[in-house]
Amino acid sequence: MEYCFITCPTYELPPYTRPWQGHAKRDDELIAYKGLPTFRHHFTLKDKVASATITATALGVFDLYLGGERVGHITPDGTVYDELKPGSTDFEFRVHAYTYDVTPYLAHENTLVAIVSPGWWSGRISFGAFGLKQPAFAANLTIYYADGTSETVSTDERWECAVAGPVLAADLYDGEYVDARLPHPTAPYQPYVWGKVETYDYKGVVEPLMAPPVRVQEHLTRHPISATLARGVDADGSTYGALHVLSRRVGKDCEKTTLYPGQSLILDLGQNIAGRPYLVVGAPSGTKIQVLMGEMLNDSGEESRGNDGPKGSVYVASYRSGHCHAVYVASGAHGETFVPLHTYYGFRYAELTASEPCEILLVRGEVLSSDLTETG
Repeated sequence: MEYCFITCPTYELPPYTRPWQGHAKRDDELIAYKGLPTFRHHFTLKDKVASATITATALGVFDLYLGGERVGHITPDGTVYDELKPGSTDFEFRVHAYTYDVTPYLAHENTLVAIVSPGWWSGRISFGAFGLKQPAFAANLTIYYADGTSETVSTDERWECAVAGPVLAADLYDGEYVDARLPHPTAPYQPYVWGKVETYDYKGVVEPLMAPPVRVQEHLTRHPISATLARGVDADGSTYGALHVLSRRVGKDCEKTTLYPGQSLILDLGQNIAGRPYLVVGAPSGTKIQVLMGEMLNDSGEESRGNDGPKGSVYVASYRSGHCHAVYVASGAHGETFVPLHTYYGFRYAELTASEPCEILLVRGEVLSSDLTETG
């Protein structure tokens, strides 16, 4: 099967100007927030459909949407999603393709949308190995009609692209920034300017995924075992001082609280995981909620011990120049959910702050892993 890769000429990679081995600041000021390259194509079904299958890949991390829904494997127990597609390969030689039965997603009029972030192809994690080139996307959608005929919808010059969507920045080193006030590219009404795509001559081989896909391991999900609410710093003679603790709760639902500006909520998930935070919050529109992930806490506030902040705060110096954080700007809907889809983190602790009063309704840590069968 042939694949035509397309790129979005209006997308510019973030300016990777930071030293690779330096130390990131504890805020998000160094990320360029412009949006991700997004591709779409409208098509109309000619007749009653018997089945339809899409095979897609990307140079970068991609997600597919059809009929306004995120594409996954539909099962009797719900939809199972593959994450961080297509994974890390030596892109000079090969990239993996994913196949989905999309029959249930189809209607008479359809829009296929793909969102792509730099990922392992051109994100900071690649160290420029592949030239810091634009992310690209390729897909073939084959539709089989009830009358025995078929047609294929493939990526080509007829597709449209835009820098669009609520995900303004996403990088495997630098986390994800989402502004939920912006409409999703699948929404019927949107402010984005769509233009022509460009084709990209990929020299490598596109081949089916040869390993289990990366998925959320629900049986390994972590919930906070303790929640420490703090405000400000107490001078205790150390370099950075110690967080001024307002309260500390343990056990089920310990994270539930109202977080006010100037406060920080430090959550302990009990053990280190590779994955992502899952948040449910309630906050006024425009509230900026930041989650800083870390594997350790500063134990003394003393710089001579390697601490990089007050005692009790999340230690991030080990990430060097990477921003191990997630930023979410609330839409104003009560009980809105934030789950980063284009990055992942290694963390045990999460430190939450908010620019306006914010209800923290639920926080958990989702473990991401190749979907292997346990044999021992």
